[in-house]
Amino acid sequence: ENLESDENRGSMIEILTRRLRCLFSTITWPIVPLGTLVSICLLWVLYSAFVVDVKLSCSHPLHAYALASLCFLIYAPYHAQIRSFIFRYSRERDGPIRPTRVRLYDQLFHTLCILYVYGGV
Repeated sequence: ENLESDENRGSMIEILTRRLRCLFSTITWPIVPLGTLVSICLLWVLYSAFVVDVKLSCSHPLHAYALASLCFLIYAPYHAQIRSFIFRYSRERDGPIRPTRVRLYDQLFHTLCILYVYGGV
């Protein structure tokens, strides 16, 4: 009887695991096409700002937004490495409680990200 309940539990876990994989793949499949679309849009904005509309005075906000987009695109993936280089902070060495200067730097970065999003709207 104990062996039978173990087999039943194993099959239930297998079914649950399969359903969770299906759920996660359904939720995450749009990431690749949407990421590609956003990348194409960014390239189009950069091209428009720095090639097509260079002489137009009404496109100055587009220049600033395109430059900010490029800066965020370059900086954001390396935020943690740059932060650890500037402040010599390592979570493994220094522990989970971040020093005040590191927290302020992270809060400044997140504030700039939010301002960037609201500025673009």
